[in-house]
Order: sequence, then structure tokens, then C-alpha cells
Amino acid sequence: MGGNRFVSASGFVLNFGKLFGELENLGILQDSVVIVTADHGERLYEHGLWQHGLSLYEEFVRVPLIVSWPDGAAGRVRETASTMDIFPTLIEAAGLEPPSSEGVNLKNYVKSTAGKRQFEGISEVTVATGPRVLISLRKQNLKYIATLRGPFDQLSLDDLLAEEIYDIASDPQELENLVEERDYSTEDFREVLNSYLQSGQQRRSMWVD
Repeated sequence: MGGNRFVSASGFVLNFGKLFGELENLGILQDSVVIVTADHGERLYEHGLWQHGLSLYEEFVRVPLIVSWPDGAAGRVRETASTMDIFPTLIEAAGLEPPSSEGVNLKNYVKSTAGKRQFEGISEVTVATGPRVLISLRKQNLKYIATLRGPFDQLSLDDLLAEEIYDIASDPQELENLVEERDYSTEDFREVLNSYLQSGQQRRSMWVD
């Protein structure tokens, strides 16, 4: 099937309505957890870029994450949730104990018991040319993006090519890089980035061994 296909918002709503209606007709809606999300966003020439990949700006990493619970738990979460929370959410919904990970049950956000992550709002993408790896971290309203050169499993702070910090609250389009415009310190983010890189290397060495 060639070409691009676009579905209107009303089309999505109609199809979701059909899905929920069918689940209800089958008598399983009350026993189901339904999660609506996406693996990435799409850029429509924001930052001069098209489609996806090559960056970690909000138009690429911010995606919908909507959950329908059997018990009707409701609430709008303003903390930074993650798609890696989906796995423990579904495992616990099935009555099983999830393995240790950075992910948490999404219901904990509704109950305000999610706690603090070791790495907050982390995203990464590998660009084949270079190669280059982009890693972003969130700390409340601040978003940090690091560009590093080299294979991911060998990266360290010595491989930093560029750093960006944006205040998402006052600059949602990420146009003012605070590192360049205001000489904003990256020290706190570098500490977390270094910890993340070392953690990744340790886990990969365990897989290889």
C-alpha cells in the first residue's frame, strides 16, 4: 500500500467508540485495561524538520497516553509519565508481580503514589550518520538534550558534542536554548546523564557475559 494516509481526529474517535462498544457487547470491557498511546510523534517542519527521528524535541517525544481502567479510576496526570510504565501496568493488572525496572504502574500516578524516578522523562534516539546519539532528560519544567558521538554502549561524557536546555513551561516550542542564550549550567544534568550511561553499560555487560 503506497502513499501517505491521514485519518482525521473524528475518525479516530469513531473507531475508538467502535472498539469500546464491541468490548462492551462481548461483556469484557469491565475486565479490560485499554491503553491508547503512540511510539513517537511526527514533526511538521517544527525546528525545520519533517516526520520523525533525528531529534528529541517535544513534537517527537510527547505522545498521548490514555488509560481506561475496569474500576473506573479517573484523573489527569500532570507529572512526567512514560511509555515504559505500560509494561508494569499491564503485568500488575493481570495479578502478577512485575520485574524490577524504572517503569511504574500508571495507576500510581492517579493515586499520587508514583514516587520519584532515578531518571526522569528520559528519551533517546540514534542517528546513523556519525554515529550520533541524542539523549534527553526532564527535571520539572526543564528539558535537557545531549548530543554525543559514538556507539551507544561505549559513550561517556567525553563524547559530548552539544547540549541544550529548554524551559518547557515558558518556551513550549523549544526555541531558546538556555545553554547558549543565558549560559545556563548543565552540571546537574550531566551528573544524571553520566549515571544513565554507566547504568546502560553495566546492564549490557551483564547481557554479554
